[in-house]
Amino acid sequence: MKIAVIGSGSTYTPGLVLRWLETKRDRIPIQEICLYDLDPQRLALVGNFVQAMVEHEAPGVRTVQTTDLEAAIRGAHFVVLQIRVGLNRQRRIDEHLCVEHGFLGQETTGPAGFLLALRQIPPSLEIARAVQRLAPEAWLISVANPAGILAEALIRHGHDRTIGMCHGGFFPRTRIARLLGVEESRVAFDYVGLNHLGWATRIWLDGRLVPPERMRQMAAALFETWNRTELSLPTEFAEDFCPPLAISYYHAHYFMHDESVAEARRLGKTRADAVLQLEQACLDYYRTQVGRQFVPPPELGQRGGTLEEKRKGTYGWRRCSAIPSVTSATLPPARCWTTYWRPTASSCRSSLWARPDGCIHP
Repeated sequence: MKIAVIGSGSTYTPGLVLRWLETKRDRIPIQEICLYDLDPQRLALVGNFVQAMVEHEAPGVRTVQTTDLEAAIRGAHFVVLQIRVGLNRQRRIDEHLCVEHGFLGQETTGPAGFLLALRQIPPSLEIARAVQRLAPEAWLISVANPAGILAEALIRHGHDRTIGMCHGGFFPRTRIARLLGVEESRVAFDYVGLNHLGWATRIWLDGRLVPPERMRQMAAALFETWNRTELSLPTEFAEDFCPPLAISYYHAHYFMHDESVAEARRLGKTRADAVLQLEQACLDYYRTQVGRQFVPPPELGQRGGTLEEKRKGTYGWRRCSAIPSVTSATLPPARCWTTYWRPTASSCRSSLWARPDGCIHP
């Protein structure tokens, strides 16, 4: 089996490979990991670290680096799309421009999110059509942002075997379980909304409905945690608007918009500034630790706006689990981790055995 990763210069790529090495090797029989990127220097920096990981843990697996898109796609069984046009430098420009003009937004919300969509959709469709032409039986797994509009474009106009995914539809159970201090298996909930604008309307613990007052306490604790790391919602928001329980700090962009803009202006920075620092720390780690360390750096756990523990707090965890998820005869219930590494791998494994009816939207 061949897996092609489009946008392999991403700092998330080692996390995807690590998830496969740690938990999916017996279920996803990979013979080749093909790493593709437009930037040969960035590809070599991240790619060499990945190659050392694979040689150390799975020496029989071939790792290829290429700047030839067709060569990357040809013969692939799965194509993971994780591109970002303009890189995070452009994200910073977009976000600061929004704040300057009195708007708030990130890579999936507000004017900055729409600008990213305008940049992402055309080249993503070109890649999808190349998959359709060169590897028509392959599954295209998109984890690029803005996740929703990009996935819709790919499914409608690109490649019919496409999965669009975001961890925003999966992580609520993890957060809810932690707030309750119990195992995830004991928790159930109703979820409404989109990936970055959603609510848990009702929560069950061991089959018993959690009362509204307990949900308000959970919300207050959650917002207090967010406020230590993100521009977010005040704890008073929990009392005024819960239930339902807001399970994404992106709600601040909608319900505390003016306050959040004022805070961004006061600080003189946005989420993109933090992401750029974390990205540089990851790149420095890959450059200096190649062949010495075989796991991603702790800083990767802080990427993507996640607030979870180091390895589960990154996008690669969800990407990896998607692979076996589409290889089983029926799609399993969503596992609620906080990142993309796990579901990407799960989707690949599942699709080896049967094709789901239609496409998956998180």
